[in-house]
Amino acid sequence: MKENNFIFQQNSSNNLETNKDRFFCLLADKDFIDKENNPRCNTEDNKVLAKIKYKPNGMPKYLIRIDDTKKLFNPTLDLPETKNIKLLHSIGKETTLFKEVNKKAFDFYLMFLKTGNGSWILNAEREDI
Repeated sequence: MKENNFIFQQNSSNNLETNKDRFFCLLADKDFIDKENNPRCNTEDNKVLAKIKYKPNGMPKYLIRIDDTKKLFNPTLDLPETKNIKLLHSIGKETTLFKEVNKKAFDFYLMFLKTGNGSWILNAEREDI
């Protein structure tokens, strides 16, 4: 009979997984679906719309992509003609910007990415104010 059966052994691989940066995208652009049913990307590329980055102290930073008007980015909206012209002039420039938000606004935006329902992005914008 082993004497150490009652001692809890912490699995160190779980801690490494939780502090790994995570990238979220639209459901249509997903590489995989995570345990919380969020559409995820494997790498940080131009289809990433939200991400969780970890600071050196282990605290998470919740980041959401924003457009040129500093509003939360909604990829489902059609661009008006003036925005299309601006977009053509900005080709080649780094235009992907992210804004740090609180956890609640981030969760609302993730619901928008999962469902495509625009009311979730409005809730995220209200929470971010």
